[in-house]
Amino acid sequence: MKKSNSLLLLFCVNIITVFAQDLKTTEVNVVEGFKPTIPEATRLNENAVFADTIKEDRVQTYEVIESELQSDYKTKPLKAAKVKDDKIPELYATKVSLGTGFRIGSKTSVVHNSLRSKDMSYGIIANHQNSDYKIDSKIAGRSNNNLHLYGKKISAKHIFISNLNYDRKAVYTYGVGSENKNHEGFENNPYYNRFAYTKFSFSAISKEHDEDKLKHHTTFFVSDLNEFSENQIHLSTDISRIVEGYPIN
Repeated sequence: MKKSNSLLLLFCVNIITVFAQDLKTTEVNVVEGFKPTIPEATRLNENAVFADTIKEDRVQTYEVIESELQSDYKTKPLKAAKVKDDKIPELYATKVSLGTGFRIGSKTSVVHNSLRSKDMSYGIIANHQNSDYKIDSKIAGRSNNNLHLYGKKISAKHIFISNLNYDRKAVYTYGVGSENKNHEGFENNPYYNRFAYTKFSFSAISKEHDEDKLKHHTTFFVSDLNEFSENQIHLSTDISRIVEGYPIN
């Protein structure tokens, strides 16, 4: 009994000693300063990814079998298609108009032209307008006449164009010289003012396309104003050619 008490006391003393042990102080040396940082957020991929380990076999093996299908059906042969140009509008070769009106006036118009041609065309235009106005028994009439002739000829090397223009206007001086009409005649009345103009022109244009050859555009005309009071005679030509690669006019 005495030995048991001694062992219990010794065991209690040893336990107290273990829990009451004094630890020495540990010294920690800091080499680098601590910088607190917050890492960037990374968004998680919400899309599902499927990985299939099966490999597709893309090799195809085929054979061509030639065979004819028997049939009693027969098709009708197709006829050749016919293509037609658009219809060209018809031209009027001649047009004539006549008219009259108040104060015993008259008006005439005549137009005539050739139909379509690849090498020649011509035409004529004539207009006449006259009025015998009288105011208080005094002559105040006037007249207007004009004529235009044209022609065009296309040859293998040239194009020829000719024109003839005639224009005549006449007017009475209102109220003056009316009594002289019966004595001096209509055309000789000094109060009957007349203006006339006539011009004839001719042009020749070469159709040469070779750059090494001479090209020209020649024009000639004769004009008369007021019955030989003013006349003009004109002749000109425009010549062009390529010489050593440079155009010369």
